[in-house]
Amino acid sequence: MPQQVVDTGLLPYLGRHFADLVDPISDRTQHAWQPLRSQNNEGNYQDQDQFRKRNPEHFRLDRSPTAVSWQRGTRLDASTGYVVDVKMWVIALLFVLPVVLTYFVVLKGADRFEPEPLWLLVGVFLWGAVVATVTAIVGNIVGQSAMSAALGARLGDPLVQASTASFVAPVVEETTKGTGLLALWLLSRLWLKELDGPLDGVIYGGIIGLGFTLTEDVLYIQHAAEMTGAVGFGATFVMRTVLGGLGHATFTAATGLGVGLAASSRRVWVWIAAPILGWCVAIGLHSLHNLLCTFLVAGGTGIVVKYLLFWGFDILYFVLVILLSLRDRTTVVLQLANEVGRLIQPKEFARTTSRWMLLPFYNWFSLDRSGGGRRSARQKQLDLIELAFIKQRQTLGEQDAVLDRKERVLRTRIARANGRGIHIGAP
Repeated sequence: MPQQVVDTGLLPYLGRHFADLVDPISDRTQHAWQPLRSQNNEGNYQDQDQFRKRNPEHFRLDRSPTAVSWQRGTRLDASTGYVVDVKMWVIALLFVLPVVLTYFVVLKGADRFEPEPLWLLVGVFLWGAVVATVTAIVGNIVGQSAMSAALGARLGDPLVQASTASFVAPVVEETTKGTGLLALWLLSRLWLKELDGPLDGVIYGGIIGLGFTLTEDVLYIQHAAEMTGAVGFGATFVMRTVLGGLGHATFTAATGLGVGLAASSRRVWVWIAAPILGWCVAIGLHSLHNLLCTFLVAGGTGIVVKYLLFWGFDILYFVLVILLSLRDRTTVVLQLANEVGRLIQPKEFARTTSRWMLLPFYNWFSLDRSGGGRRSARQKQLDLIELAFIKQRQTLGEQDAVLDRKERVLRTRIARANGRGIHIGAP
């Protein structure tokens, strides 16, 4: 029997709020159940709703605008419903969002040679924050109900919650997040032409995971504040967002790696096997994370092991990003080599393909004193790199009108930049 479900994602929040979905007395935006003065209800009850149902004689229905509703230890204004919850949600968002955006900027900056378009990164971030989270909540409700029936125990039973957190939630959540990557791959094949390889998959997977983290942590911190006040708010924020904020990014990056490998291959079996293998690794990491918080918590030792182990995975994630960035550099070198002397000068080629590009701000300083200005030189550099990856796609056998049109547009833009005297770095 697990000791306690600790820090396992949407499930504890979901489990404690599941009764709100099925409770027939839930129209709390119109009225409030107010406790009457009695020696039996002066204490601090953890579940006032349960106490109300078992002891209805101590409560009366109060429809006055000043009535207060007791629910999960939270006082709610009856005239506006969950006004306190909304305020706490906003406060939690104000704390979580800057941390998550910091991780977002770090991941985006790690993609040095072919940075993904910001609008697309924001799009996949919103997939994780909204679409993946909402569908995961529905899937977890169904999974928790099925687990309850299979174990013959009530929904709130610790065994049901721990089993669902460890074995159902990882499958559900990595599937809802991974579906966004599959959709991106399909759109890239048909139109976007942005998912070029494993590095792109790892970046997009990490960003989807960050979006999921944003919504999940806000809900979790909000609930902790409702239950235990400022101490719960602060502790949950530090443990989940600050210390463990890259968890979902790391999990879903595994799926992204598989999708990226499939996108860069011409073999049908790779298209099938790589995404499935990446998805299985993501589920395995997620399940291990939750097991260390439930069945393997061991009086708190599991939590310590979880942080140490998954900090190691976070480091491996960034090592993988660096190695894949060097792989992208090789692609740029190979595909632009035959353009030297035509579209690009030798010094420009050297600056665009330098290993030092991986260092933050190196490229910004290297473009100082560029002919035509830093911004125009950077745009020319990005066009050259994009051209290199289009040529790589063509080398792998991908031929379509969209790709050919993009190549023509890029060559035209680069030629015009050359004609205006735009040079990458000082001549």
